[in-house]
Amino acid sequence: MNTLVILKHSLLGLLLEALRLLALTNNQREMIVSSFHISFETHLRAPERKSGEPYFFHIFRQVLRVIQLMVQHKVVSAELICIILLHDAIEDAEKGKTTPFLVTSNIQLLVGDLITRCVLSLT
Repeated sequence: MNTLVILKHSLLGLLLEALRLLALTNNQREMIVSSFHISFETHLRAPERKSGEPYFFHIFRQVLRVIQLMVQHKVVSAELICIILLHDAIEDAEKGKTTPFLVTSNIQLLVGDLITRCVLSLT
């Protein structure tokens, strides 16, 4: 199996494990998983951070931290998790060899208007 596929499955497994701590509906969980896939694929071919690590790792750490805070403060927002996963996807699209339009269209299709508008406002 390709190393990137193994990495993606491992990170997705960690995300799903963290999400078990939140009271999410199946639809909310699916929305987060879709956001994960969009973000991972968009940043897959993007340049690395100055430290040499893939940029997606930074995004992933932030999502895990927010989930930890949600558990600690008994707050649940699937939308916020999606927005954090996607917040750099549109502006980094061209670095990842895709287009902002295609990434925006995928976000719109898979997670809807609200999250798309929020992500666009952060871009």
